Amino acid sequence: MKSIDQERMLLMVLWALLIGLFGVWPELDVWVSRHFYVPGEGFPARQWAWLVAFDKAVPWVGRALLLVALAVIVWSWWRLRRQSSEVGHTRPPVWRHTWRRSAALVLTLVLGLGAVVHSVFKDNWGRARPDAVQVFGGPERFTGPLVPTNGCKRNCSFVSGHAATGFALMAVGILGSKLRRRRWLLIGIAAGLIIGMVRIVFGRHFLSDILFGWALMWTVALLVRWAWLGSSRRRQLRLKLVQGHHNLFMKRST
Repeated sequence: MKSIDQERMLLMVLWALLIGLFGVWPELDVWVSRHFYVPGEGFPARQWAWLVAFDKAVPWVGRALLLVALAVIVWSWWRLRRQSSEVGHTRPPVWRHTWRRSAALVLTLVLGLGAVVHSVFKDNWGRARPDAVQVFGGPERFTGPLVPTNGCKRNCSFVSGHAATGFALMAVGILGSKLRRRRWLLIGIAAGLIIGMVRIVFGRHFLSDILFGWALMWTVALLVRWAWLGSSRRRQLRLKLVQGHHNLFMKRST
């Protein structure tokens, strides 16, 4: 079985486990968050200045990643154009690979984090954040992750945008070799889970918000790979057809 097929299978297993687990036991979210809640005090981790600084930095890091990736795309395109115009100079793969990795990250951030996570889920699912539910001193009732509700109007709990920013790093290696894909897959998962843990101890997200964010971002990254490689194959096929017609025309004309 190919490595990319194994990734697809693992992703399907992850979706099945998450839907099954939180469908049967949605209160797992409350059980986990309760470990970081103190009655009368709320979530004490919010008083840790270094953790607050880390949490506030995450969205800015995400924006910086997007800008850097866009800059790398422009820079790589310029280098490719410049070097391809030089007589006797072939395109070095390094620039093409740099451009591909940056483009994959940009697409995953825009489509995954921007469109799917924020526009589709956070602004429409209506799930109240942990610090807003009754069990943790808030006015709203707790709802599981699989049930759309009206406990929040926008920028709600499901799913975590902070954690999705970390998970987006999975896309850096999605168009690369087997080793590169695995390396960046692990980096992205680790980054997303660490950031997500901070959001949990702050009472800003439930465990399921983090885990479903992982599944969504992984899905988007693999869809980006599928669309990219599919487009590349179609382009190569068109070039072969054009070349074939050209060769046939040249043979007939001689």
